[in-house]
Amino acid sequence: MTFWSILRQRCWGLVLVVAGVCVITFIISHLIPGDPARLLAGDRASDAIVENIRQQLGLDQPLYVQFYRYVSDLFHGDLGTSIRTGRPVLEELRIFFPATLELAFCALLLALLIGIPLGILSTVWRNRWLDHLVRIMAITGISTPAFWLGLGVIVLFYGHLQILPGGGRLD
Repeated sequence: MTFWSILRQRCWGLVLVVAGVCVITFIISHLIPGDPARLLAGDRASDAIVENIRQQLGLDQPLYVQFYRYVSDLFHGDLGTSIRTGRPVLEELRIFFPATLELAFCALLLALLIGIPLGILSTVWRNRWLDHLVRIMAITGISTPAFWLGLGVIVLFYGHLQILPGGGRLD
């Protein structure tokens, strides 16, 4: 296989994955119980207000029209409006994305600073106690869910040792 045929194959795979993700997220958003228009309007809103919100959101349209608008808005960079803050979702992402990059970079740096020396030591002392300990730590780290590990790190370094802040970076 040539480079171009592999690239073409990967690009088609990317198109299929993006299309699949769009379809699945659209379906999931419609399977969630409750009426989004009623949620936005509040419990005491009249049926006329709820119907007006439903029309503004396009929820009164057939599903294929809603899906077309959903995909069209996605590809134009319109991710909608946050229900919680009332601001555009893209603006919210712009606020929090630098913190996400910072966290990812620090995690990568920490993994490299710890993982490479431990990997070298494990290779040098193969099948000895240090190798077994490093292997157990690696398997435990890989198999532990990220949210659980994150909570454990917060409890340890913020709760018990009190050497790191516990609050959010952007609070």
